[in-house]
Amino acid sequence: MVVSLDSIYTYNLLLEKTIKLSKLYPKLIYVEHIGYSNDNRIIWIIKVGKGNTGPLFISGVHGRESINPTVILSIIENYSYNY
Repeated sequence: MVVSLDSIYTYNLLLEKTIKLSKLYPKLIYVEHIGYSNDNRIIWIIKVGKGNTGPLFISGVHGRESINPTVILSIIENYSYNY
């Protein structure tokens, strides 16, 4: 597995794992940047699946709360792997 819930990820490491997953599952995962944060970091959107509609999951890092993006990325990996 690419994403480990036992690790602490920085912005750059999350981006690296996201790109790696999009290369592993190019027909399922599409990554695009949609803007910039107040810290001038790129805000990414990850689209999963082949349809035009579906659920929307939003995740981000706030203070020391950094697990949410990791969990979402882990879910994306599991869905893609099991597709």
